Amino acid sequence: MGALRQAARVAALPWNQWQLSRGMGGRLRLESVAGLVWNTHPEVGTKDGSYYIRGPIISGASTRNDSNIDHASIIILDCDSSFDADTGEISEGAPPPSEVHKALISLEINHCLYTTHSHGTDGKGHRYRVVIPTVTNGPGELKGVLEWIFHRLVEQGVYLVNVKENRSWSQPWYFPRLATPDSEY
Repeated sequence: MGALRQAARVAALPWNQWQLSRGMGGRLRLESVAGLVWNTHPEVGTKDGSYYIRGPIISGASTRNDSNIDHASIIILDCDSSFDADTGEISEGAPPPSEVHKALISLEINHCLYTTHSHGTDGKGHRYRVVIPTVTNGPGELKGVLEWIFHRLVEQGVYLVNVKENRSWSQPWYFPRLATPDSEY
């Protein structure tokens, strides 16, 4: 678990904008990724748009799939549901982002958090993503690190569901977008 506490380099590359990072050898620092995501006003539009993936596509590959990603440089927590600690019942909407943020800080896990297109929409509750810089070398290792993180969150009283997308090696993750110009987030 030492990798979670290291100042890791991040290769979060928007698949349809690969040229943004080609000049940097395909490696971006977390601060650079945060700048791409958070230092501009999000586009207004439908949910679909530019996205990034958890690691670089191998040289010569032309498609995004599990076998074409050599390693992951970030872990993404897709936060869209929570569970009741007593019953195990799953509910729409994640715990408040501030609770996850505070728990990760207390665990000394570096991270960035941003809300998604459907955050706060009717019946959906809190929806956001957490980006954690760390290297994993395959889907099995990713699964183990995610289990460790979610176990630690439960110990902190944060009952976030570990959804299947978190474990999908080549999962695309959309950059923030607003549903309307006057959206709160």
